[in-house]
This record gives sequence, C-alpha cells and structure tokens, in this order.
Amino acid sequence: MSSPAPAGTTHVGLAPHVAGTFCYAPCGIGLVFSLLALRVEKQNRFLRLHAFQSLSLHALLLGLWVVLRTVGYGLKAARLGFLIGPLQVLLAAAAVAVTVILMLKAYRHEEFALPVLRRRLRRWASPETETERAALPEPPETPAS
Repeated sequence: MSSPAPAGTTHVGLAPHVAGTFCYAPCGIGLVFSLLALRVEKQNRFLRLHAFQSLSLHALLLGLWVVLRTVGYGLKAARLGFLIGPLQVLLAAAAVAVTVILMLKAYRHEEFALPVLRRRLRRWASPETETERAALPEPPETPAS
C-alpha cells in the first residue's frame, strides 16, 4: 500500500507529497485544492489518489453532518436533544484524527487509501483515457526465465 511517489513536481507546481498533503487542509482549502488538482493533474497517480480520497472524505463527512443535524432536530422536538451533542463531538474528533493521519501519510509519500475506499480510489486515480494511459512511460520489462 505504501509505495514511493514519483519525484519532481506536479502540474500544480508542487512536489507530489506536498500537493497530496494540501488536499487534506482544513477550512475548505483542501476541498478547493483537491478539485483544482483533479482538474490540472492528469498523470500523477499519487496526487490524484489523495485528491479523490480527500473529496470522498469531504462528501462522507458532509453526509454524516446532514444526518446528525436532521436527527438532532427530531430529538430536540422530542426533548431529547442532549443525546446528539456527544455524538457530534465524537464525530468531529474522529474526523480531525483521520484527516491528520491522511495528511501525515501523504507527506511521507505513502499511497495510503482508506479501506472502505481502496478499490474505488485505485480505479479513479488511474489516468482517465486510453490516450492518457498511452502517454505514460512503460514500466521496465523483466527478463523471462
């Protein structure tokens, strides 16, 4: 799962591990950077993987927030709103912990994918078209024994 990222810079002008780390930046910066990276970067699989994973994580957290808010309003109407507060705090702490871990993995040049997203991210991070795949350098051939 952890393989070294290609050396050099990406089309966004940063080293791959720095650009991958920026994908997880807080306060919406990571969301915007991930969208920009996917738009600009077509060949660096490492950056594309982290950009897609960041977008997936943002979507998951947004969905959980909407569900918790909806359930919270229902519980408040039933005078049980105090039950949702601790759950929201736990979700926020888990989200911060996962984000920090992913930032560290990206900065250490690791192609780490969350287990629930692993198969989908591998497919999404690959070049998009046959033309783009053909433009990538061929891996070295191993001699047949």
